Amino acid sequence: MLTTLRDNDYLPLISPYADEREVAAIPASAVDWVYLELRETSDGPAVSARSAFLADDGILLDDNGQEEVLMPDPTEGAGGNFYIVVRHRDHLDVMSASAHWLDTSGAVVYDFSSGPDRAWGTSPLKELATGLYGFFTGDADGSGVVDSQDRVLIFSDRGQVGYRDTDVDLTGVVDSQDRVLTFGNRGRVSQVP
Repeated sequence: MLTTLRDNDYLPLISPYADEREVAAIPASAVDWVYLELRETSDGPAVSARSAFLADDGILLDDNGQEEVLMPDPTEGAGGNFYIVVRHRDHLDVMSASAHWLDTSGAVVYDFSSGPDRAWGTSPLKELATGLYGFFTGDADGSGVVDSQDRVLIFSDRGQVGYRDTDVDLTGVVDSQDRVLTFGNRGRVSQVP
C-alpha cells in the first residue's frame, strides 16, 4: 500500500468516522484512516469503537504512529471475548471469523491477510497475491455493496483530486483505475452482519 494520500497532504487531521478523532500530525507510514469496533456477538452492536490509521505494511497504528491501538475498555479491566470489525470508507467492512480474548494486559495481534478464513462470512477477502489477502475495494458510496452506483459516482468524480470516497485505490486522483477496480469487484457484499 502507498502513502500517497499522506505524502500529498490529502489525509485529514480529523477522522472521517463518527468519533471525529483529531491528531496533530499524520504518522509517516499512514495510508488512510480506518474505524475499529469490538462486538460481544457477531451481530450485536459495537461495545467499543475508535478511529486508527492503516499503515503501508497493513498494520494498524494509534494516533502517535505506534503499532499498538488502544481501544476504549468496555469491560473495565475484566477482559472478554470480542469480534473485531474493521471499516474503511470505500472498502467492504470485515470482521474476525470468531471472537477473541481481549483485555488490558497486552496487545492482541489479528492478521486478516493470512487467509480468507480469518474473516467472517463467505469469501469476505480478496486474494491480492499468492497467500496474501485484503479487503475488497470499490464501495464508494459506503452501502456495503460494490455495484453500478459506485461506478456512477466514480465516473461523476473523474479527474477530482484529494481525499475522496470515489478514489478507491487511494492515489489521490479519481480516474479510470478506480472504475476498473470497482468493476472487478462488482457484486461483492460486506459479510459483516
